[in-house]
Amino acid sequence: IYFVYLGIIIRQIKVMSRTRDFIQQELINLIADKQRNGIDLPELSNDRILAIVDSIVFDYTTRTHQETSLPEMIEWNLNQNLLHA
Repeated sequence: IYFVYLGIIIRQIKVMSRTRDFIQQELINLIADKQRNGIDLPELSNDRILAIVDSIVFDYTTRTHQETSLPEMIEWNLNQNLLHA
């Protein structure tokens, strides 16, 4: 039973890692799109981008997905981070 449970945890970690990578790439794409559209954004450090990704992952895993789509959640988190920084 222990090994089965450990295998499930390892699979969840791998899925979460891929999810974080996907969310990070989507966030970077959103930032690039905003800049291409002439929206002036402050320079965002890697640490700040990773903190935004952490916030998105937290929201994504703790809230019901029926309320908000992932792209909306990414944009909302970016906007909140920029407003409160």
